[in-house]
Amino acid sequence: MHYFELMALLTPILWLAGIVLFFILFIRISKASRERNEVLKSILAELKSRKE
Repeated sequence: MHYFELMALLTPILWLAGIVLFFILFIRISKASRERNEVLKSILAELKSRKE
């Protein structure tokens, strides 16, 4: 019975921890993709200026 009581306590904590980690990862990935977009834009601008 102790095992099930422990699991009942841990399950919502683990769910919350998983959700928090997911949000942190999502925010980091979106920031990284924004930086990558800036780099790509600058490269495209450089290529356009070279063509002209």
